[in-house]
Amino acid sequence: MKIRILGCGSSSGVPVICKGWGKCDPNNEKNRRTRSGILIQKDDKTLLIDAPQELRLQLLKAGTKKIDSVLYTHAHADHILGTEDLRGFTFKSGKPLDIYTDQGTMQTLHRLFSYTFSPYSDDTRWLLHLMPHIIQPFKPFTTNGIEILPIKHPHGPNFSSLGYRIGDFSYNTDLSDITPEAFEALLGVKTLVLDCKGKKKSINNHLTLEKALYWIDKLQVERAYLTHMGYKMDYDTLVKELPSHIRPAYDGMEFEV
Repeated sequence: MKIRILGCGSSSGVPVICKGWGKCDPNNEKNRRTRSGILIQKDDKTLLIDAPQELRLQLLKAGTKKIDSVLYTHAHADHILGTEDLRGFTFKSGKPLDIYTDQGTMQTLHRLFSYTFSPYSDDTRWLLHLMPHIIQPFKPFTTNGIEILPIKHPHGPNFSSLGYRIGDFSYNTDLSDITPEAFEALLGVKTLVLDCKGKKKSINNHLTLEKALYWIDKLQVERAYLTHMGYKMDYDTLVKELPSHIRPAYDGMEFEV
């Protein structure tokens, strides 16, 4: 299974409008971060997790020719507003694209992209068509022959997001802590992509570096990659500071699991 990091930036990306590069070296392309999402390729199937605002550019850069399913983590703008960029895939395939998420996120998608949930027909073939599937946290589901476990995380005091586990790989962005139930669901994961917005807590809806390292150590994973990073998280500085099995992600990074 191959993983591609489409984007690893926080909701503002790096550089940030009106703020710039912060502590990130502008001469290092690995500090140029679009909003967070990943591609998963297993056998001949391609899964997308989240649809950030730069999705069109991310998929063009990746050379993506098809997507078989989309998994959404939550309904914040930087994870869903690229949804319309999926239109080319349904126009090419001639059928709706399967999407999976929890009920609350699906309701938001339906409100923002209501036209995409209409029945497919020759008269509307140029429009994006989505086939919704509501999933439940901690209850496995299968798409395209791939079994996936959704993992619910708190994303601040009043919101939540879904992480996803496939075999011994798991992707978890936009979380403020790991609950006991989520911890149990993540046990045995060997490769982990984990939220880490910054070194210091600015708002209470993301993991700090200290807390991310705590959970990585607690889970005893073999490899971990930090994602959803802000403009104070310089790539080279992090590489020097982190243990060798933990690395900051960067846009376009690929690895196999």
